[in-house]
Amino acid sequence: MESPRGRTVDDTTREMVITAYAETFDEALDAGHDETTAHREGLTGAAMCLAAMTSIDDSLARSMVEAMDLRKLADA
Repeated sequence: MESPRGRTVDDTTREMVITAYAETFDEALDAGHDETTAHREGLTGAAMCLAAMTSIDDSLARSMVEAMDLRKLADA
């Protein structure tokens, strides 16, 4: 995974970010939220995970997570 600023993340971190997204997405659905809200919650959870694990800026983490197009996971 590469950021717009050229930062990269290893495969293990990428998998952890994907897991954070999927778990947060599922929890939001289980709480009765619609898929759009669940997706937004998932992105936030994944970005928070990435920022915490890599010590990068929150806004950069959010951009990197959005670039991963994680909605595909929700559609799978």
